[in-house]
Amino acid sequence: RDVSIESLVQRPGQGEAHGSARILLFTHPAREGDVRSAVNAVDQLRSCVAPTRVFRIESADVAPNGGAV
Repeated sequence: RDVSIESLVQRPGQGEAHGSARILLFTHPAREGDVRSAVNAVDQLRSCVAPTRVFRIESADVAPNGGAV
């Protein structure tokens, strides 16, 4: 999987399982198929208590193939 983490934010879970946390990951530009593959792997982890949600953030500084302009 060719997905590189740009930044990570961890926040305490609210209403989820005891001791859980919400984790927000921002990646460097990546192909959608690679992101989906990584998300599927995370969702298979026993420690994952809720399905992963993905929000695409597009930038004018990134070419459609994921490379820098």
